Amino acid sequence: MNALASLLVVGLNGLLITFSNAAVSVFGIYYKLQTFVFMPVSGLTQGAMPIMSFNYGAKKVERLKDALKYSLWIAFGIMLIGTLLFMLAPKWLLMIFQADAAMLKIGIRALRIIAIGFIPAVLGYILPTLFQSMGKGLPSLAVFLLRNGLTLPLAYMLSTCLGLNGIWISFPLAEVAAAGCATEIFLYMNKHYIRPLKKLEKDIATI
Repeated sequence: MNALASLLVVGLNGLLITFSNAAVSVFGIYYKLQTFVFMPVSGLTQGAMPIMSFNYGAKKVERLKDALKYSLWIAFGIMLIGTLLFMLAPKWLLMIFQADAAMLKIGIRALRIIAIGFIPAVLGYILPTLFQSMGKGLPSLAVFLLRNGLTLPLAYMLSTCLGLNGIWISFPLAEVAAAGCATEIFLYMNKHYIRPLKKLEKDIATI
């Protein structure tokens, strides 16, 4: 997984350098900034996973749903704050890293475009955590690969027709695609694995 993330960074830098050094620098700044947005959500998933796993194993459907619901809301709050910061104060964020005029010209638009994908990323992070807690590692891996594997091809294709903006647009598009995939998998899991637990839970209670 780390190898894929590293490949993504190298590939994007290779595309960005064809436009300007400033574009590469802006991506470097974004990569540092996004850590402060995504790291709390990543920590949340690590904390939520054992809770979800326990309740799924114990056939406690309502508690499992509560854990999922609270995780989604907390992650949404974190991502909303990140979105607002990137949308409303991109210049201030860039100036933390002493961005010059060329970097500001590129970076302000870049941060605003990329931030569009923060809210959809909630589903791409939290739902795979549920899948893992249910012992379904393959669907979780599929969403991860989609999030990270789709960005670079999209960036390449969109950059040919939209220029530099196409690279930034690839980020939210990949997040939306991953969120859609995660949602479809969740609907299937809910129908075939979670809902049946409700009946099983009632049967156990009557014994």
